[in-house]
Amino acid sequence: MTSNELGDAPMTDPAEEPALPPKVKGPAEMPRYRVRIRFSKTGPLRFISHNDLLRLWDRMLRRTGLPIRSSEGFHQKTRLSSPLSLAVGLEAMEEIIDLEFTRPCSAEEVAELVKAEAPDGLGIVSADILSVTQARQQVTQVEYACEFASLFPKTEVEGRLLELMTSSSRIVCRQAPGKPDRHVDIRPFIDNIAATDRGLVILLHVRGGTTARPQEVLQVLGLGDPYQTGQVAITRRRVIMGTPPKPTDPSAAHGPLAV
Repeated sequence: MTSNELGDAPMTDPAEEPALPPKVKGPAEMPRYRVRIRFSKTGPLRFISHNDLLRLWDRMLRRTGLPIRSSEGFHQKTRLSSPLSLAVGLEAMEEIIDLEFTRPCSAEEVAELVKAEAPDGLGIVSADILSVTQARQQVTQVEYACEFASLFPKTEVEGRLLELMTSSSRIVCRQAPGKPDRHVDIRPFIDNIAATDRGLVILLHVRGGTTARPQEVLQVLGLGDPYQTGQVAITRRRVIMGTPPKPTDPSAAHGPLAV
């Protein structure tokens, strides 16, 4: 008895079956075009929080008309990220924001359109197209400048730096409202430090998103009180992505400083 006699659908040759339509890529499978923007944050803008800064970038980017990639779902959000938050009150010369686009855009086009929408205090330093490898890089170092003019003679500051850099441990106490005090050894995070005519340049190591704070470095140098009274200005000068040089001696400074 054949399949037709049983009332089944007629048998067909697989070769004669119509081809399936090509699979349409879902949002997660679409090509990703990544751009990294470096920007400065100065003036009154230094007093806004990290979350407020991201919201500011979201509004700016929507006004540019650039093809910004958004998350899926009912509450879509612009795909942007800043790899390391900046403390409220500090100025920054070269912060990083990473974006995803739905189509290719030139770095020049991105920089020009974002500059046109940027408020006072937010300056566009550069825009770069990222490779897959670059997009996966993590923050490894941050550089700060601490300015205190003539509060301390440079020779005195250099003596304190030598004592710090030849030490193996420096413990500070971190306090937060509603949480127990934490004692942290910040010495392993200090990659390099140098005295300048205007103050200090500090290069800090970042490991797993954790690092020392420039205020803590000033504290162990005996410069914490002038910072608290507003006599020391701190600026984050660079956020460095990629693999930093490995120290050969825990008491030796390593890593380039833009003094």
